Amino acid sequence: MTIEPEIFGKLVNKMIDYTFRKQVDINYCSVAGRMTENQIKETVKYWSVLNEMSYVDRYKGEVFENFHELIDYTYRGQSPNTYQTLKWLECIQYNIEMNTIKSGVIKNSLKQEDMRGWNSSVIIPNPLKTLTRMIDEIKSAIIKEIPQYEEAKWNSIN
Repeated sequence: MTIEPEIFGKLVNKMIDYTFRKQVDINYCSVAGRMTENQIKETVKYWSVLNEMSYVDRYKGEVFENFHELIDYTYRGQSPNTYQTLKWLECIQYNIEMNTIKSGVIKNSLKQEDMRGWNSSVIIPNPLKTLTRMIDEIKSAIIKEIPQYEEAKWNSIN
């Protein structure tokens, strides 16, 4: 099953929110915070295509015609909480099939007409590394909020 298009739109909102935040806490992610709005939109669009093509390759399902065009990339300032964001990012990562990427199915399937609406002039960081780094950073922020972690000793037994 593919991820609902609305989820990708909400992730765009959360990632744009990160660009406004300066306080490093559970609601901050420097990976997304350093990106421009256009880079965020293109990265999320790329994730949506990877998810779609991975689904098609794995389950031999039908391609949803221009799935990424169903995503609302309009910033509304309504973002999911940090825990929901992490869960959705992990779901996206889980759904992306590395074999699909390695086999070239994605490259061969993405014809020029499928890329309508893509801003090819926007240079985005490696989308898969960005996804992994965001997940790692958000997990770390969540762990640091846990009282038992806060109470644990850094460099001694007592």
